[in-house]
Amino acid sequence: MDFNKIAGRDAHATFAGFVFQVNVTILRWLKLSPDQHLELEAGEDIDLIQRASGAESRDSRLLEQVKQLRKQRLTLSSADALEAVANLCAHRKANPGTKLTFRFLTTTSLGRERRWSGTGSALHAWEKIYSRELTDAERTAGIADIHHFLTGCRRPSTVSKDSWDCLRDLLAHPNHGELTELITSLDWATGSGDHVAIENEILSLLQTSAPPRSSETARRIYHDLFAYVFRLLTTSGTKQLTMPMLAQEMDASTLTPADLLAAARLRGWIDNVDSILARHEKEIQALKERIPTERSKTFYEPDISAEHSSRTGPLFDYNQTLRGRQNRLLELNAFLGDPAKRIAVLTGRGGIGKTKLLRDWSHAVAGWKVLWVSKHGVWHEGTTAEIPATDTVIVVDDAHHYDDLNKLVSLVGSRLGEPRLKLVMATRPSGQAYLDRVNVGRNQMQLATIPITRRYWFA
Repeated sequence: MDFNKIAGRDAHATFAGFVFQVNVTILRWLKLSPDQHLELEAGEDIDLIQRASGAESRDSRLLEQVKQLRKQRLTLSSADALEAVANLCAHRKANPGTKLTFRFLTTTSLGRERRWSGTGSALHAWEKIYSRELTDAERTAGIADIHHFLTGCRRPSTVSKDSWDCLRDLLAHPNHGELTELITSLDWATGSGDHVAIENEILSLLQTSAPPRSSETARRIYHDLFAYVFRLLTTSGTKQLTMPMLAQEMDASTLTPADLLAAARLRGWIDNVDSILARHEKEIQALKERIPTERSKTFYEPDISAEHSSRTGPLFDYNQTLRGRQNRLLELNAFLGDPAKRIAVLTGRGGIGKTKLLRDWSHAVAGWKVLWVSKHGVWHEGTTAEIPATDTVIVVDDAHHYDDLNKLVSLVGSRLGEPRLKLVMATRPSGQAYLDRVNVGRNQMQLATIPITRRYWFA
């Protein structure tokens, strides 16, 4: 009898992230200089301590947090990024006088924040300030934009209240001196290779460094070092790695057979899951290649699209019969007949029935071509050619999640005369700020607002 698994129980990402951390630790260990050593799980995942020399009276410390993120892109509003910023604030407060820098190493790339008002993205601006690529005026403006953005962020559940309070105290300062120091101390090292790529880098380094080693010897040493770090991370107390310790371990391993077996089992499990994921990714890519036409379009026709017919399930059953909503339906019809109105905004909280209302209304519309914005398509050079030379109304569900809304609004605003082109969008109240930023209501005479305040009945 088959066993039905509970979704979300696969811990592959957690274990792969741990292997990634171990591999990065080994790489940092192999690249140590005589005046450096590592401390693990002290300030962050990996701390690189540089001993004081010359006029310096205190050691410096590079705090490194490592994250193997497969899917989501990194933005300054993401929990991982805000945790890194808040933690650095807390470390600086707890260690006054110590030179602290921070590196956030991740496999993912940068994304764009929805609330960001500057050019590019917030983390892109951060990187340019960190690397001193900007003019003084650009730097000042970028720091002000980052300050404004961080001020509007909420504390993620993964960030302690004490760390968050340190960040809030820093942002409360009338000048941006401390924020500037923070930005120039935190390096967003995105685009790193995953745990497999780091492993290959380690093997290459072991083979090419003096004395040269065969691939078999390099792999044996790597397995020993992996097991050593794995065991070290499972112990309590101070966890240090030094060059003498590395030389001793590479010369004669101190590991027991049980240590090697435990590490080998973890690596074997990860390798097996990786091969399964690679196979699934190939299958998904093959499926994508089989349906390129609809996926590449910006719009779809609801009567003939699989995307529209498939949007039903146990939470939202759009096949039920709509009861009530006559006033809202009349308002939508009046919008279509009003030559002065170009855009209609249907507002209401999540689950109140915006999508069901628009589906039923658009199905009954006569004399107009109805197109829906696809959640899978992209805005491209041929987008405008998808709109037929007839009266057309475009529907955008969850407009607050649509990144190219500004382009669509501009397109509708630029189409005057015949054939008519109108836009209907549904959004939650929390999405109104996003609509304001893309200038949806720049001409109130052309805008119709239709609120939904109560749930409707199904039958």
